[in-house]
Amino acid sequence: MKQNIEEVENLRLQYESELMNIKGVTAIGTALCKNEEICLKIYTCLPTDQVFPLIPEDLKKHHIELEFIGTIKAQ
Repeated sequence: MKQNIEEVENLRLQYESELMNIKGVTAIGTALCKNEEICLKIYTCLPTDQVFPLIPEDLKKHHIELEFIGTIKAQ
């Protein structure tokens, strides 16, 4: 399902608070994903297979992509 940037931004705003409360989620953004389409990208500090089951089922109906980036540290 191809999504435009406005749809993805609306999803981000709708789910941001809930997603940021999931253990392992470190950031959320609107991005160009692997299939060259706009999607909601969820960055994790835990392996994505541990985080994906915690993502709300309603959100899984949309194009999302999880990416493991590890722990973010200030320099």
